[in-house]
Amino acid sequence: MQFSKALQGYKISSLAEGFSQLTISTYLSALNTLIKYLGDKEIEQITSDELRGFMSYLVTDYVPKRRNNPDNKTRLSTASHHHYWKAIRSFFKWAKMELGINRPDLTLRMPA
Repeated sequence: MQFSKALQGYKISSLAEGFSQLTISTYLSALNTLIKYLGDKEIEQITSDELRGFMSYLVTDYVPKRRNNPDNKTRLSTASHHHYWKAIRSFFKWAKMELGINRPDLTLRMPA
């Protein structure tokens, strides 16, 4: 299943499970950034190495576009790295339970 399609199912499931709207928005933003990084590939084909590469990209190269200050070129904070990590972990936990896929995120270490 394509990542973007799975993400729609994840969103519906998260709403049904009572996640706050802020949490859902934060996770969807993080996961959409992952889709932009990887391409909209089949989630079954995503590897641990690709997820580690993404987390490294967030630290070294990624500069977010901020709505409230678009000229700001500041990189993500450590707290933001944690949000991305939690979003990835939450998504693949859901994908394991709902879609039966293997979890490439299990070896992904929490950012320091």
